[in-house]
Amino acid sequence: MEACVDALVAAILKLTDRRGSLALLALYYSDKRDGIHIHSVFPPFQERMSTASHGYPPAVNLPPGQFFAELVEEYLFAALHGLCYLSLIAENQLRMNHLDGAIRRLDERSEQVDSRERILRQEESQRRSK
Repeated sequence: MEACVDALVAAILKLTDRRGSLALLALYYSDKRDGIHIHSVFPPFQERMSTASHGYPPAVNLPPGQFFAELVEEYLFAALHGLCYLSLIAENQLRMNHLDGAIRRLDERSEQVDSRERILRQEESQRRSK
């Protein structure tokens, strides 16, 4: 999965270089609500933007362009990994639910067969005793 995410990040960064700006939406499966979700991956933090100022700005020793490029790459890598893992966990949960249902049905069927076997044995023993 890591190689796939790395290739996806590289492709997204190439698109960003060519077009200047980019909006990226991710479509993924999650069992939290209704299944399929759309998440705005890029530009990041749109829902968390605030105008609050902080007392001390961070000390950055990189040129702004290089800092931004490296930050975007790290952000995309982390965000896409997170979405991939959410989707895999949801898929795994569905498979576990399916297997639990199948085991329950097998247990019920086994109980029915055992019950039928007991009834047939009782009928046979009653016929022999007559």
